[in-house]
Amino acid sequence: MSIWVTLEMKVKSGQIESLIPFLEANLQNVRGFKGALNVSLYYDEKTRNFLIYEEWQSQKAHQGYIKFITDNGVMNKLMSFMETAPTVNYYSKLPL
Repeated sequence: MSIWVTLEMKVKSGQIESLIPFLEANLQNVRGFKGALNVSLYYDEKTRNFLIYEEWQSQKAHQGYIKFITDNGVMNKLMSFMETAPTVNYYSKLPL
């Protein structure tokens, strides 16, 4: 059974214009990573809150991706656009 992951953070003032090209350049990498099933991005212009909403085959697969982008510097670059570190939550679908 797949899991859903949310990563919530706040974009620095004036940085959304720079963040979008970075996301466009890197989104294909997460979508193509082993275990990734779905990735959607959301942004609230008023609050500058940024939400990454992902579906993965497992929490282990997602954590493998996080390790990969931490090791290759992509996570540090993403965080350079943010005021806050991400709040990460994992969800399992209820069988209802």
